Amino acid sequence: DEFQQGGYARHIDAGYYSNVVPFKTVLFTYPYYLPRLWFDRARPILLAQRAETVVIVIGTLLVQYAVSRRLGRTRTEAGFVAGITLSFSTFFEHAGALRAEPAALLLAMLALLAVVAAARAPQSRGSLFAAGLALGGSFLCTQKAVWFCVSIGVATLFASWIQLRSHVNHEKRELV
Repeated sequence: DEFQQGGYARHIDAGYYSNVVPFKTVLFTYPYYLPRLWFDRARPILLAQRAETVVIVIGTLLVQYAVSRRLGRTRTEAGFVAGITLSFSTFFEHAGALRAEPAALLLAMLALLAVVAAARAPQSRGSLFAAGLALGGSFLCTQKAVWFCVSIGVATLFASWIQLRSHVNHEKRELV
């Protein structure tokens, strides 16, 4: 599976959607194309692609830390959250393997960071637009990201509804 996932990058030159019709979303393969430009043998290409995956996973943990900090957690608490994430065997198992999920997770966490930033500054529409782009990119990495896209969408709508209700209730109190 890992060799197949890493090998998708070789189809980029052939034209994914013009000559090759992929059976799944393939955005995650574009970062894995770079080692193909640098190396000409399978082993160094695969090792470089694995190193890229590790960098993506570290980036995900850093964004997760940033989300925790934005939500008001201390440095220790935010570090503890990242540590708990590393303790999940499935997360750690995929941390160095070529798969679509690490790239999708990084984009999803960036979307979550943008939504949290938008909640802190409701007048900023750019954060929500960035969150939408990141969620779209996450979905284009793997269709499994649809669950995160739906959950963050429902959570954002619910939070907006709560904020609107509290605003309306506050105005009613002022009128009385």
